[in-house]
This record gives sequence, C-alpha cells and structure tokens, in this order.
Amino acid sequence: SWIVSFFCGYFLFGLNELKYRGITDFYADSNFVSFHVIFCLIVTCIWAIYYFKNNAIKSFYPLSKFYFVKVFVQLFIGFTLLVSAYIPFTFGSIVRVKQDLKIADTQAKIDKLNLGAAFLLNNQSMYDIDNNREIVKQKLSSIYFNNVTAIWEGENGYLYYPHLLKEKYIDSNLRMGDFAMQHDSLAVQIDDHKYLFFSTVEKYRTIDSCESYDFVNQFVKLPNSALFHTYDFQNLNAKHLEFQTIYSSKATNERITDVVLRWSKNKEFDSISEAINTFIQVCQDFKIDLRLDPKMTLKYLKLKDFKQIENLTGHYDNFHDGFTALDFSDSKEFDLFMKYSNNDLAVSKTDSVNFIETIEKQAIYYFDRDGLNRLIYNYEKANTNKLDKSYIVVFFIGFFLAFLFILFEFTNLVSLLLTIPIGGVILILVALGLIFVTWSPTNDLVNIDYHAREKNSIVLIFSVFLIITGTTIFGILAKKFNKKILNILVNLTYIISPFFINVLFTILFVFSGHYVKTNCSAKYVYDFQFISNPFYILLFAILGLFLFFSLIKKYKAIED
Repeated sequence: SWIVSFFCGYFLFGLNELKYRGITDFYADSNFVSFHVIFCLIVTCIWAIYYFKNNAIKSFYPLSKFYFVKVFVQLFIGFTLLVSAYIPFTFGSIVRVKQDLKIADTQAKIDKLNLGAAFLLNNQSMYDIDNNREIVKQKLSSIYFNNVTAIWEGENGYLYYPHLLKEKYIDSNLRMGDFAMQHDSLAVQIDDHKYLFFSTVEKYRTIDSCESYDFVNQFVKLPNSALFHTYDFQNLNAKHLEFQTIYSSKATNERITDVVLRWSKNKEFDSISEAINTFIQVCQDFKIDLRLDPKMTLKYLKLKDFKQIENLTGHYDNFHDGFTALDFSDSKEFDLFMKYSNNDLAVSKTDSVNFIETIEKQAIYYFDRDGLNRLIYNYEKANTNKLDKSYIVVFFIGFFLAFLFILFEFTNLVSLLLTIPIGGVILILVALGLIFVTWSPTNDLVNIDYHAREKNSIVLIFSVFLIITGTTIFGILAKKFNKKILNILVNLTYIISPFFINVLFTILFVFSGHYVKTNCSAKYVYDFQFISNPFYILLFAILGLFLFFSLIKKYKAIED
C-alpha cells in the first residue's frame, strides 16, 4: 500500500495542484483519502475475522512469555503501516515537486518574478514613504496631516514627553494631535500631505511592570524633503518585495532593489519592459492565470515619472474573463483605453491627463497572486522538508486499533457492555469533581495560588485512576472477589492503563510550575516540557499498556 500511495501522490500532485493545494494538505483534499479509508476498513474487517477465529485465550492455547507484548507490537506495526498512507503519499508529492521545480532553475525564476513584480504596480505599500532607505535606516516613524478630516493620522498609541524622559510618568497625556501641533515647524510637505517624522523609545511604567508605551524622544526634519514623494519607486525597500523564499537571501533582495531603483531613476524603459515580459513568461511557465499589458504599464510610468503611482494590477478574485465597454463609466474612456492598449503608440499630451485618470480608475489587469505564492510556498516546503507533524496521528491510530484488538481478545462481550455505562457514570462524577475544583472560591486573596486548581484537578484524576487500578489488583490477588465486578474493573483498568503513566508525569509537570522573574513581571513556567511531546505521550501510553499485560494471565487464571 505504501508503494501505491507513493505513486498516487507523485502522479496526482502536478503543477496545477501546486497553485491550489498545500503540499501537506493534498492527501486530505484528494480523492485518494476516500479510497484509503475504504481500503483500511476492508483490510481491518478481514484481519479481525481471521484474528479472532484463532483466539489463543478463548481457545485455551498455552501463552508464551510476553505474549501480549509481542502481539501488540505486531498489531501496532501492522496497523500503523496500514493507516499511514499519508506519509508515502506526501513524500511522492514532494519528489514530484523537486523533479518539476529544480532549485537552481526555480530560484532564478523567482528572482525574475521579484524583479518584474516591482514594476507591475500591484502593491502600493511597496512604494510608501515610510519604506525609504533613509527613513528606515534612522528607524523613524511618521504621521501625516489629513487635509479632509483636519487631523493627524498614522501610527497610533505614541505618547510624548514634553521634557526629558524620566523614570516616572509626568504630564504624559499628550497624544499625536497635541504634539503634532506643537511641533508643526518641524513638519515637511511631501506631495499632498504634511509629514512629521520622529524616533521613539519604549518605556515601562515600573521596573516590574509589563505595561509599556512608545515615547517620542526626538523629532527629525528630513533634509532635501522636497525630493521625497509619498509613493515613489525610490522608496522601494528589499523587505517589501514579494515571492521571497529561504533561497532568496537578503543580499539577493537588496540587489534586486538596487536594480529597480537604478532603472527607475535612469528611466531604463527597455530593461523594465524586458523585466515585465519575463515576469509574464515565468507565470506562463508556471501556468499562472494573468492579464497584463506591459506597454500600458510603461506608458503610465512614463507619464507619472515613477512618482505618485497607483495600483494598476488588481486582485485576481475580482476578475472575470474578458471585459467590455460596460466596465467603463462612458464610451470615451473605453475608446481612449483601447486606443493605447497593447500597442507602441505613445500617449499624446492631449490625452495624457485623461489616460492617467482612466487607467487608474480601471483595475482590469491582474495575475493570480495567491496561486503564485502558494506554488512558491509548496516549492519551499518540498525543498526544506518543513512538513507539519500531523503524521504522528497515524501512530496514535495504529495504537488505538491494536489496543482494541487486544481488548476484544481477553474480555467477554457481556462484561464489556456493562463497562460502558459504568465507565460513563464514573466519567460524569469525575467531571463534576473537576467542576467543583475549578469553581471552588477562595477568600485568601493575598496568598491565592492561581495554579492550585490545575494541581487539584490532576490529583483528582490520578486518585480515581489509583482507586480503580488498586481495586482491580486487589480483586485479582484476593481469593474471594465477585467475578462480575472484577471483569468490569479489569476492563476499566485496561482502558485507563495508557493514561496512567501520562497522568503520573503530568503531576510532576504541573507541580514543577514556578514563577520566574522577567524584565517586567514574574512569568509562570514548567519543568519537564518534554512531556508534552506527542512521541513521549505515545511511549508512556505503550508502557502503561505493557504494565497491564502482566495482570491478564493472573486474571484469566482465576477459576470460575
């Protein structure tokens, strides 16, 4: 089944699936999972028929030493292999991705995507003034005056100290609008907005407090502010480039940014045109749906001189195939658009203003950005093997099936049917006890232990386990004990045996909790963090089960 699963994952996960499915989720999203579930049910049923036909205990066969341990291990391995098709299926998908997307070739294409995407005007925030290298280097924040609302907008939550920073908060209730008005002389005019730039410092209310604020500690008036623009290619910063992977190093990003800045500054339109066309070609290689017109984009950039640009490339989900004059407010806009669309005709001075308004008003250009990002995400996952740990689920399923097979081998149906309602009643009583422990009030508000409830809860659960297990052992060892009650107790003990050691270690984990002093408060931490690892939980469950197996022979040796 592993071989079949591998080839199914390999052949089903192609280039189209890379755009619409996550490589680690494809198994659950594919039709293969239905086939696998049905296959597992059929095999399990056939397996159960032949397994219980030769029941060693009920047929009074002599049992070898460690019989149940050996049987459980065999069952566990068999069932785990049976239900673990996810692993070879996903591995097959990974092999397919690595074969279709070679690292060197794909990384070169990603670099081309990064370079071309910078000129497609699909993310205006890439060209925002706050991304400017001079501003980023000084770690400045900014607010701007909104001429419509007549208020200062931008970063929220900053407080200003009117005087030098002190250890205590004094007169710190001045907000953005207050200090902005007081320091209006330091503001700079950039395009249609008036900006105020400043640096901040984080201050805690006290040494032990976790309450902190960002204070303005210096206002900065940018030199040569007349050369800045709100949305300008010269504001482009490497960190805002899209389609990055672990193979796109910081140096690579900055190199691409340097190229974009140089081309835009020197008006190298031939290079820009080639970059956009290469972007389109790579998308076509990846079978990414798009509608882009490089020539229209270049005409727009020429008229705007790479300054105060708008988004021209919209979101893929908002588009449909084709467009008509109905997409435009009037036929003149449509005619103007068609006049310059997909040709080398330069925009005349007479049409320039209307052309800019028309193209900025329409969002008819797009590419499947989400599909492209998902494809690169899958590429990264496949080449770094950063898969999720959901495969651990197959080990727990294998454990559960082996657990059931052993249970049905030594127990009888009548006692098992009686165990279900009795176990349900015990479970309800434990739940009520946990509610009581959780809701129990305390009047000692000074010395209150906020973690006492979790300690009491785990002790309550362990106490119940201990009572059931202890009574079961006593019943097996005692010469006279009600056999029907003992049967139920044995079933209950078997059911809780996988949890016994886990609960014991959880007690150690919970009681290891203690407060550790941090820079602003005391943090509650636990030792034995490894206990929460799923592999350890499974290991402790198996050990608990093995300890129970030693009781089965003694239990079955009791005369009726």
